[in-house]
Amino acid sequence: MGTDNPAKAIQTFFWAGKQGETNLVNNLLRWQRDTDIPVSDKLDDMFAQALISGTTRFSREMQGFRITSQQEEGNEARLGVEWTNQNGKTELHTLRLVREDNQWFPVMHVFTHGGQAIRASMDVPPKFQALK
Repeated sequence: MGTDNPAKAIQTFFWAGKQGETNLVNNLLRWQRDTDIPVSDKLDDMFAQALISGTTRFSREMQGFRITSQQEEGNEARLGVEWTNQNGKTELHTLRLVREDNQWFPVMHVFTHGGQAIRASMDVPPKFQALK
């Protein structure tokens, strides 16, 4: 579909995951790191491998999705997305995308939870809600 608008970018991202196109998933994904997490190339590589693998697995298990809302402000967009799992259960999520050179990219949020555990989510966690 491409990446020239947020809806196409998220479709392309999930298609790449479903097809096992890990290089494309990696190229499309942008990261928002919690400032509480130390900067480390080793940690970044570990996150990338685990999250790309997780995205691929999740996309393959997803039965389908639809965009329920879209808000754009400057170089950021929030998409309301309803996805359906293999059991037919639907879940609502809010995904964040950023624009770079007129192309849109989904954001993976990496953050601390409870001060100890490191989590990652495409859903916009409360810690990043106020970001513009």
